[in-house]
Formats: sequence, structure tokens, C-alpha cells
Amino acid sequence: EIHRRLGLLQYTNAGEKLDVEMPFRNFLSGRILWDEGMATAAHSWVSENAGGLLIGLVGADHVKFGNGIPGRFARLSGGKCDCTTVIINPTLIDSRPSGSVSSIPGSDSAKTP
Repeated sequence: EIHRRLGLLQYTNAGEKLDVEMPFRNFLSGRILWDEGMATAAHSWVSENAGGLLIGLVGADHVKFGNGIPGRFARLSGGKCDCTTVIINPTLIDSRPSGSVSSIPGSDSAKTP
């Protein structure tokens, strides 16, 4: 429901406006494929450039909670490569799992980052 209300189902991953909202299932499948593709590209580069440093600048939704690109990269590398994630200016929703914010009395992203 939140994805629909935010208008995310009205656009492709490439940002093209759709005439009809896509089903959430298609949105999620696209995000999974996108993250897998980015993690695979990163792993390929790291594998071909031993000792190199790869820095990826991606949106927070691709790295939140260690899932997305970092989790997929770790799986592909078998834990043999380091992966560090930095989220710039995170809010509670960017840095804490769903449901955990309500357990902190009076917390919100504006007052308790």
C-alpha cells in the first residue's frame, strides 16, 4: 500500500511513467533483479582487480539493513571480500528494521536520527 501511495508503482526502474500502475510483485521483482545486477557487476570488478577499491554510490533503498547490494555481494564473494556500507544522513526508517522504531518512546526521524 505504501508503495502505491508514494507513487512508486507508476514508474519503471528507469524512471519512465507508466499509463497503468504496475503490480507490487513486478516492482519487487524489478528491485531484486536491479540489486542482483549491481552486486554481480561489483563482484566481477573486484574479482578482476585484486587489491582494488570499488566505491559504489547508490540509493539508500539498495543498502538498507545490509540487504540489497551488500547482502548479495557477500553471497557472491563467499565472504572473501570486505563490503562496507555508509548511509549519508540516515533517518530512523533508513537504519532500523521495521517495527523497531515503535519500541523507542518519543522517537522520530526529526528528533532521534
